[in-house]
Amino acid sequence: KKGILNKEGDKITWTFTVNEDQKVSAGGKKVTDTIDENSRQYISYESGGVVILDIYGEDGSLIKSDNLILGRDLTLTENYKWSYTIPATDAKCKYIFKYDTVVSKQGLINNTNVKNTGSVEGKGEVSSEVGIEGDSSSIEKRAVSVSSSEVSWEVKVKVPGKNVNSLVLTETLPWKWVNEIARYDKLKDNVVAEKKMYKFV
Repeated sequence: KKGILNKEGDKITWTFTVNEDQKVSAGGKKVTDTIDENSRQYISYESGGVVILDIYGEDGSLIKSDNLILGRDLTLTENYKWSYTIPATDAKCKYIFKYDTVVSKQGLINNTNVKNTGSVEGKGEVSSEVGIEGDSSSIEKRAVSVSSSEVSWEVKVKVPGKNVNSLVLTETLPWKWVNEIARYDKLKDNVVAEKKMYKFV
């Protein structure tokens, strides 16, 4: 089982091979594909989506290729699990399922892995993970000018162009004890100059 993220980052194509060694028939076995619980907020199946099923005979030749519809030909459970029962009359065939999950990065800031697990009734399960990129943020701070009486600071915050609708920046002014007296910085004229520049990234 493996997954490949497309270059746009909005779709993962999964390939799940069942009964690859073809030693016995998989006829009558239930095949299930499940998105990991921690990944369901980021990837999902779409009702009406297509699962391509290629069936190969014992000699390696392609016997049949089907386009199975999620929610019609395959049982779909709340967009995170589908199942298919192999016909009981099938011989020692190999089955290759190929299908997509849709990627949603809503609320995703840091990079993460999404996990998908395929299982065959009575045969065990296999999982695969794919990395997806979050919309990263960053912060930089520097002293623009320094004198004996004041320091001008500049803070730059990179904000993702999507998936984030608010930002809170907290600045803590420094202080220290000098000869048992608290010495601390304060804002000049209680003013913070704000320079806005919005760029979608």
